[in-house]
Amino acid sequence: MYPDNDEYRLIFNQRAGSYHQAMIDCPFARDPEFQAMAEFAAVMPGDRVCDMPSGGGYLNRFLDPDADIISIETSYEFASLAPPRGNRNILLCEFDNIPLASDSIDKIICLAALHHVIDKQPFFNEAFRIIKPGGTLCLADVQKGSGIVDFLDIFVDQHNSMGHQGHYLDENSGTELQNAGFSPVAAVSKDYGWRFDSLPEMGRFCKMLFGIDQAGEDVVLEGIRNYLGTGQDGRIWYMNWGLYFLKAEKPARTGT
Repeated sequence: MYPDNDEYRLIFNQRAGSYHQAMIDCPFARDPEFQAMAEFAAVMPGDRVCDMPSGGGYLNRFLDPDADIISIETSYEFASLAPPRGNRNILLCEFDNIPLASDSIDKIICLAALHHVIDKQPFFNEAFRIIKPGGTLCLADVQKGSGIVDFLDIFVDQHNSMGHQGHYLDENSGTELQNAGFSPVAAVSKDYGWRFDSLPEMGRFCKMLFGIDQAGEDVVLEGIRNYLGTGQDGRIWYMNWGLYFLKAEKPARTGT
């Protein structure tokens, strides 16, 4: 794997097209995840918000339309797939070097990407710099020790030619946030399902989303069954999924 914090950028400069196609083909599959993140972040009208990294801008439709959304990407391929629209602008930069003024952002949202970042402390430090006093950093990602880790680091790793070994949120994540200057606000695990019209659609989606280029859709579906589990709700099939949500606040300034 990659030895430094260029891992996210390097991976998605190669995988962004397949990932984005999966999201185009099944645009509603991850709606429960995006809805959970939007509710957790609680973006309000007029908020200035960084969605980082933003991928193809998939979260945007769940955020308040009167918020000022800045989509930040480190992968030029992902940035090229998400042209600006409406209340949204795009910046291409690094996790630890965001070209925004200090104390200028109300909220940063970071969904399902930090497991590709080995050393998260520089990002937390930079997030603290640009967030306004009283603003929040809202994270959601795979938690160390969860069953999803085995799916990613065993099954996906075996069948993806780029491999997969993640760097997951754990007991040190809260300490790293505090080291950056944040105060903890909330930490909760949320379980939900990614939803599909059929099992074959589920297999195709995950094959493209996770860059599984060394196995067919039937093998991918079997991996989902074995590591995650599937179920059915009426005519909708779902695969079990869930993330660990963390919220931290930049303390408001007291008197001078």
